[in-house]
This record gives sequence, structure tokens and C-alpha cells, in this order.
Amino acid sequence: MQIVFYNDNGVLNVIRDAENIQIKGNSIEYNNGSKLSGINCKYIILDDDIEVNEITEEILALDKSSQFKSMDPFEQRLHDLEAAIAFLFGGYV
Repeated sequence: MQIVFYNDNGVLNVIRDAENIQIKGNSIEYNNGSKLSGINCKYIILDDDIEVNEITEEILALDKSSQFKSMDPFEQRLHDLEAAIAFLFGGYV
């Protein structure tokens, strides 16, 4: 996988060959020990075979970062409660 950091002006940095990615809040851990904390720019996680020169809607659609987000137990419980409430009210909260 590759982690692509970007802003409105374009691609800032790319970390290639990232494995075992875990996203916790504004931190990313990868490759069994490497950690980036205090991330305050946008990022996406893509397969290694995708060439990224600029950020387009097509590239953003390939983002896999949601697969790597970790929730602490309380955050997960809140998420589950919100989903249950939305279900009970027909999708409206």
C-alpha cells in the first residue's frame, strides 16, 4: 500500500510499500513500528500499483483508508448507538 499526503496544491509526500497500517485518530502506524503523529493534512491510502501525480476524483474514489481505521471501544460503542438510533428513526437522526 502507499500513503499519499496532499493538500489543495497537490501531492505533498508518498510513503510506498506500507504494510500493517493502522489509523488511530490523527496518527498512522505502519510497517510494524513506524509512526506518524499529529497529522494535519489530508491523506489517502492506495494500492502500490496506482501512480499518483495529482489528486483527482478518480484517485480519491480508490482510497482505502477506511479499512485501516481503528476505533477504541468507547468510540465503537458510540458508533453502534448512533447507527441503532438512525435505524429506529428510519435513517433520520
